[in-house]
Amino acid sequence: MDDKMTFTVTAYGKTITITQPEDLDIHEFLNTCRTLAIALEYHEESWEDAIIAAADAIEANDVLPIKSKKDMWLHNDGQVRDYPDVDNITLPSDC
Repeated sequence: MDDKMTFTVTAYGKTITITQPEDLDIHEFLNTCRTLAIALEYHEESWEDAIIAAADAIEANDVLPIKSKKDMWLHNDGQVRDYPDVDNITLPSDC
């Protein structure tokens, strides 16, 4: 089977499309995102700075932790469920 994923970004009157195999790994996915960012004229240093800042935030635990299957999610309606309520999430005020 020849399944593909297509990534398209439009900004500033420019449209860039990249097609990749459906089974690309996370490194290939991130490289695709990097290529799209640079094609939209973001400087490569900006991309690197954003990746480093994200890594620093993860290392410092400044981001919302990803819950494992055994964890429960507290929804905004006060109910506890074993899945996130992606349509009704309250982020910390510093986000």
